[in-house]
Amino acid sequence: MKTRMLLWTILSCALVSGCAHESDIEIRNPLAVHAIDANQIVKPHDYAENARGLPPGSMADQAQLVSMAPAQVCFGVSLHELDPIDLRSVEAELSAPKVDATDDAKVWAEQPTFKQYDGLVPEQRETGTETVCSSRDSDGVCQGWQTRPTYATVYVHGPVKVYETRGRLCFPNHGLATPATEQVSLKLVMRREGGAAVRVGYGLYGGFGGGCKKVVFRWGLSTAGGATQTASASSGPSS
Repeated sequence: MKTRMLLWTILSCALVSGCAHESDIEIRNPLAVHAIDANQIVKPHDYAENARGLPPGSMADQAQLVSMAPAQVCFGVSLHELDPIDLRSVEAELSAPKVDATDDAKVWAEQPTFKQYDGLVPEQRETGTETVCSSRDSDGVCQGWQTRPTYATVYVHGPVKVYETRGRLCFPNHGLATPATEQVSLKLVMRREGGAAVRVGYGLYGGFGGGCKKVVFRWGLSTAGGATQTASASSGPSS
């Protein structure tokens, strides 16, 4: 089970955006209308919140398109995790259908902050014993046995810190976004070597050794009509 989940974590972080996917929100193309509609996207993380007994929305990630010009495209982001995120080490990619993506982002990162909640924290407890083979001969036949304790992780009430990292990312445009572009996507990948989110396994970094957190935000762009928001997106200024 752990092997399958580890493989899924690796594959999900390795996926590269290239073709068009369903947009999180629909707005007018800023290069076509010379204005930017309200466009904040909120990505909820209900599973992590429920597993750690946290309030709804406390671990949601947010992104907003703040400017789009022929020279550059900029976003504001707010990311949440159980461990601090260094936004300067994030692998960021801007893409649009049928054109080459760019990962040449300039990053302005704020210092991470945190809020502490009364949630659920992991605690290892001994649950019993098991007998296992301790030595084998050249044919693989067990020659000795030993008894060792078994453990299980349980969750008990305790303080849980949720870290927030805010910042701004700007990409050179170089024709990636034009007045005719129908969608732009911002992919953020954060790789971790260790820390609370990795050890606990209920953050988006994954819980089996080194993990990663991947979030993709997608803005649909139209050249006519008003902005229509989908159910998975929220508009308004970033909190």
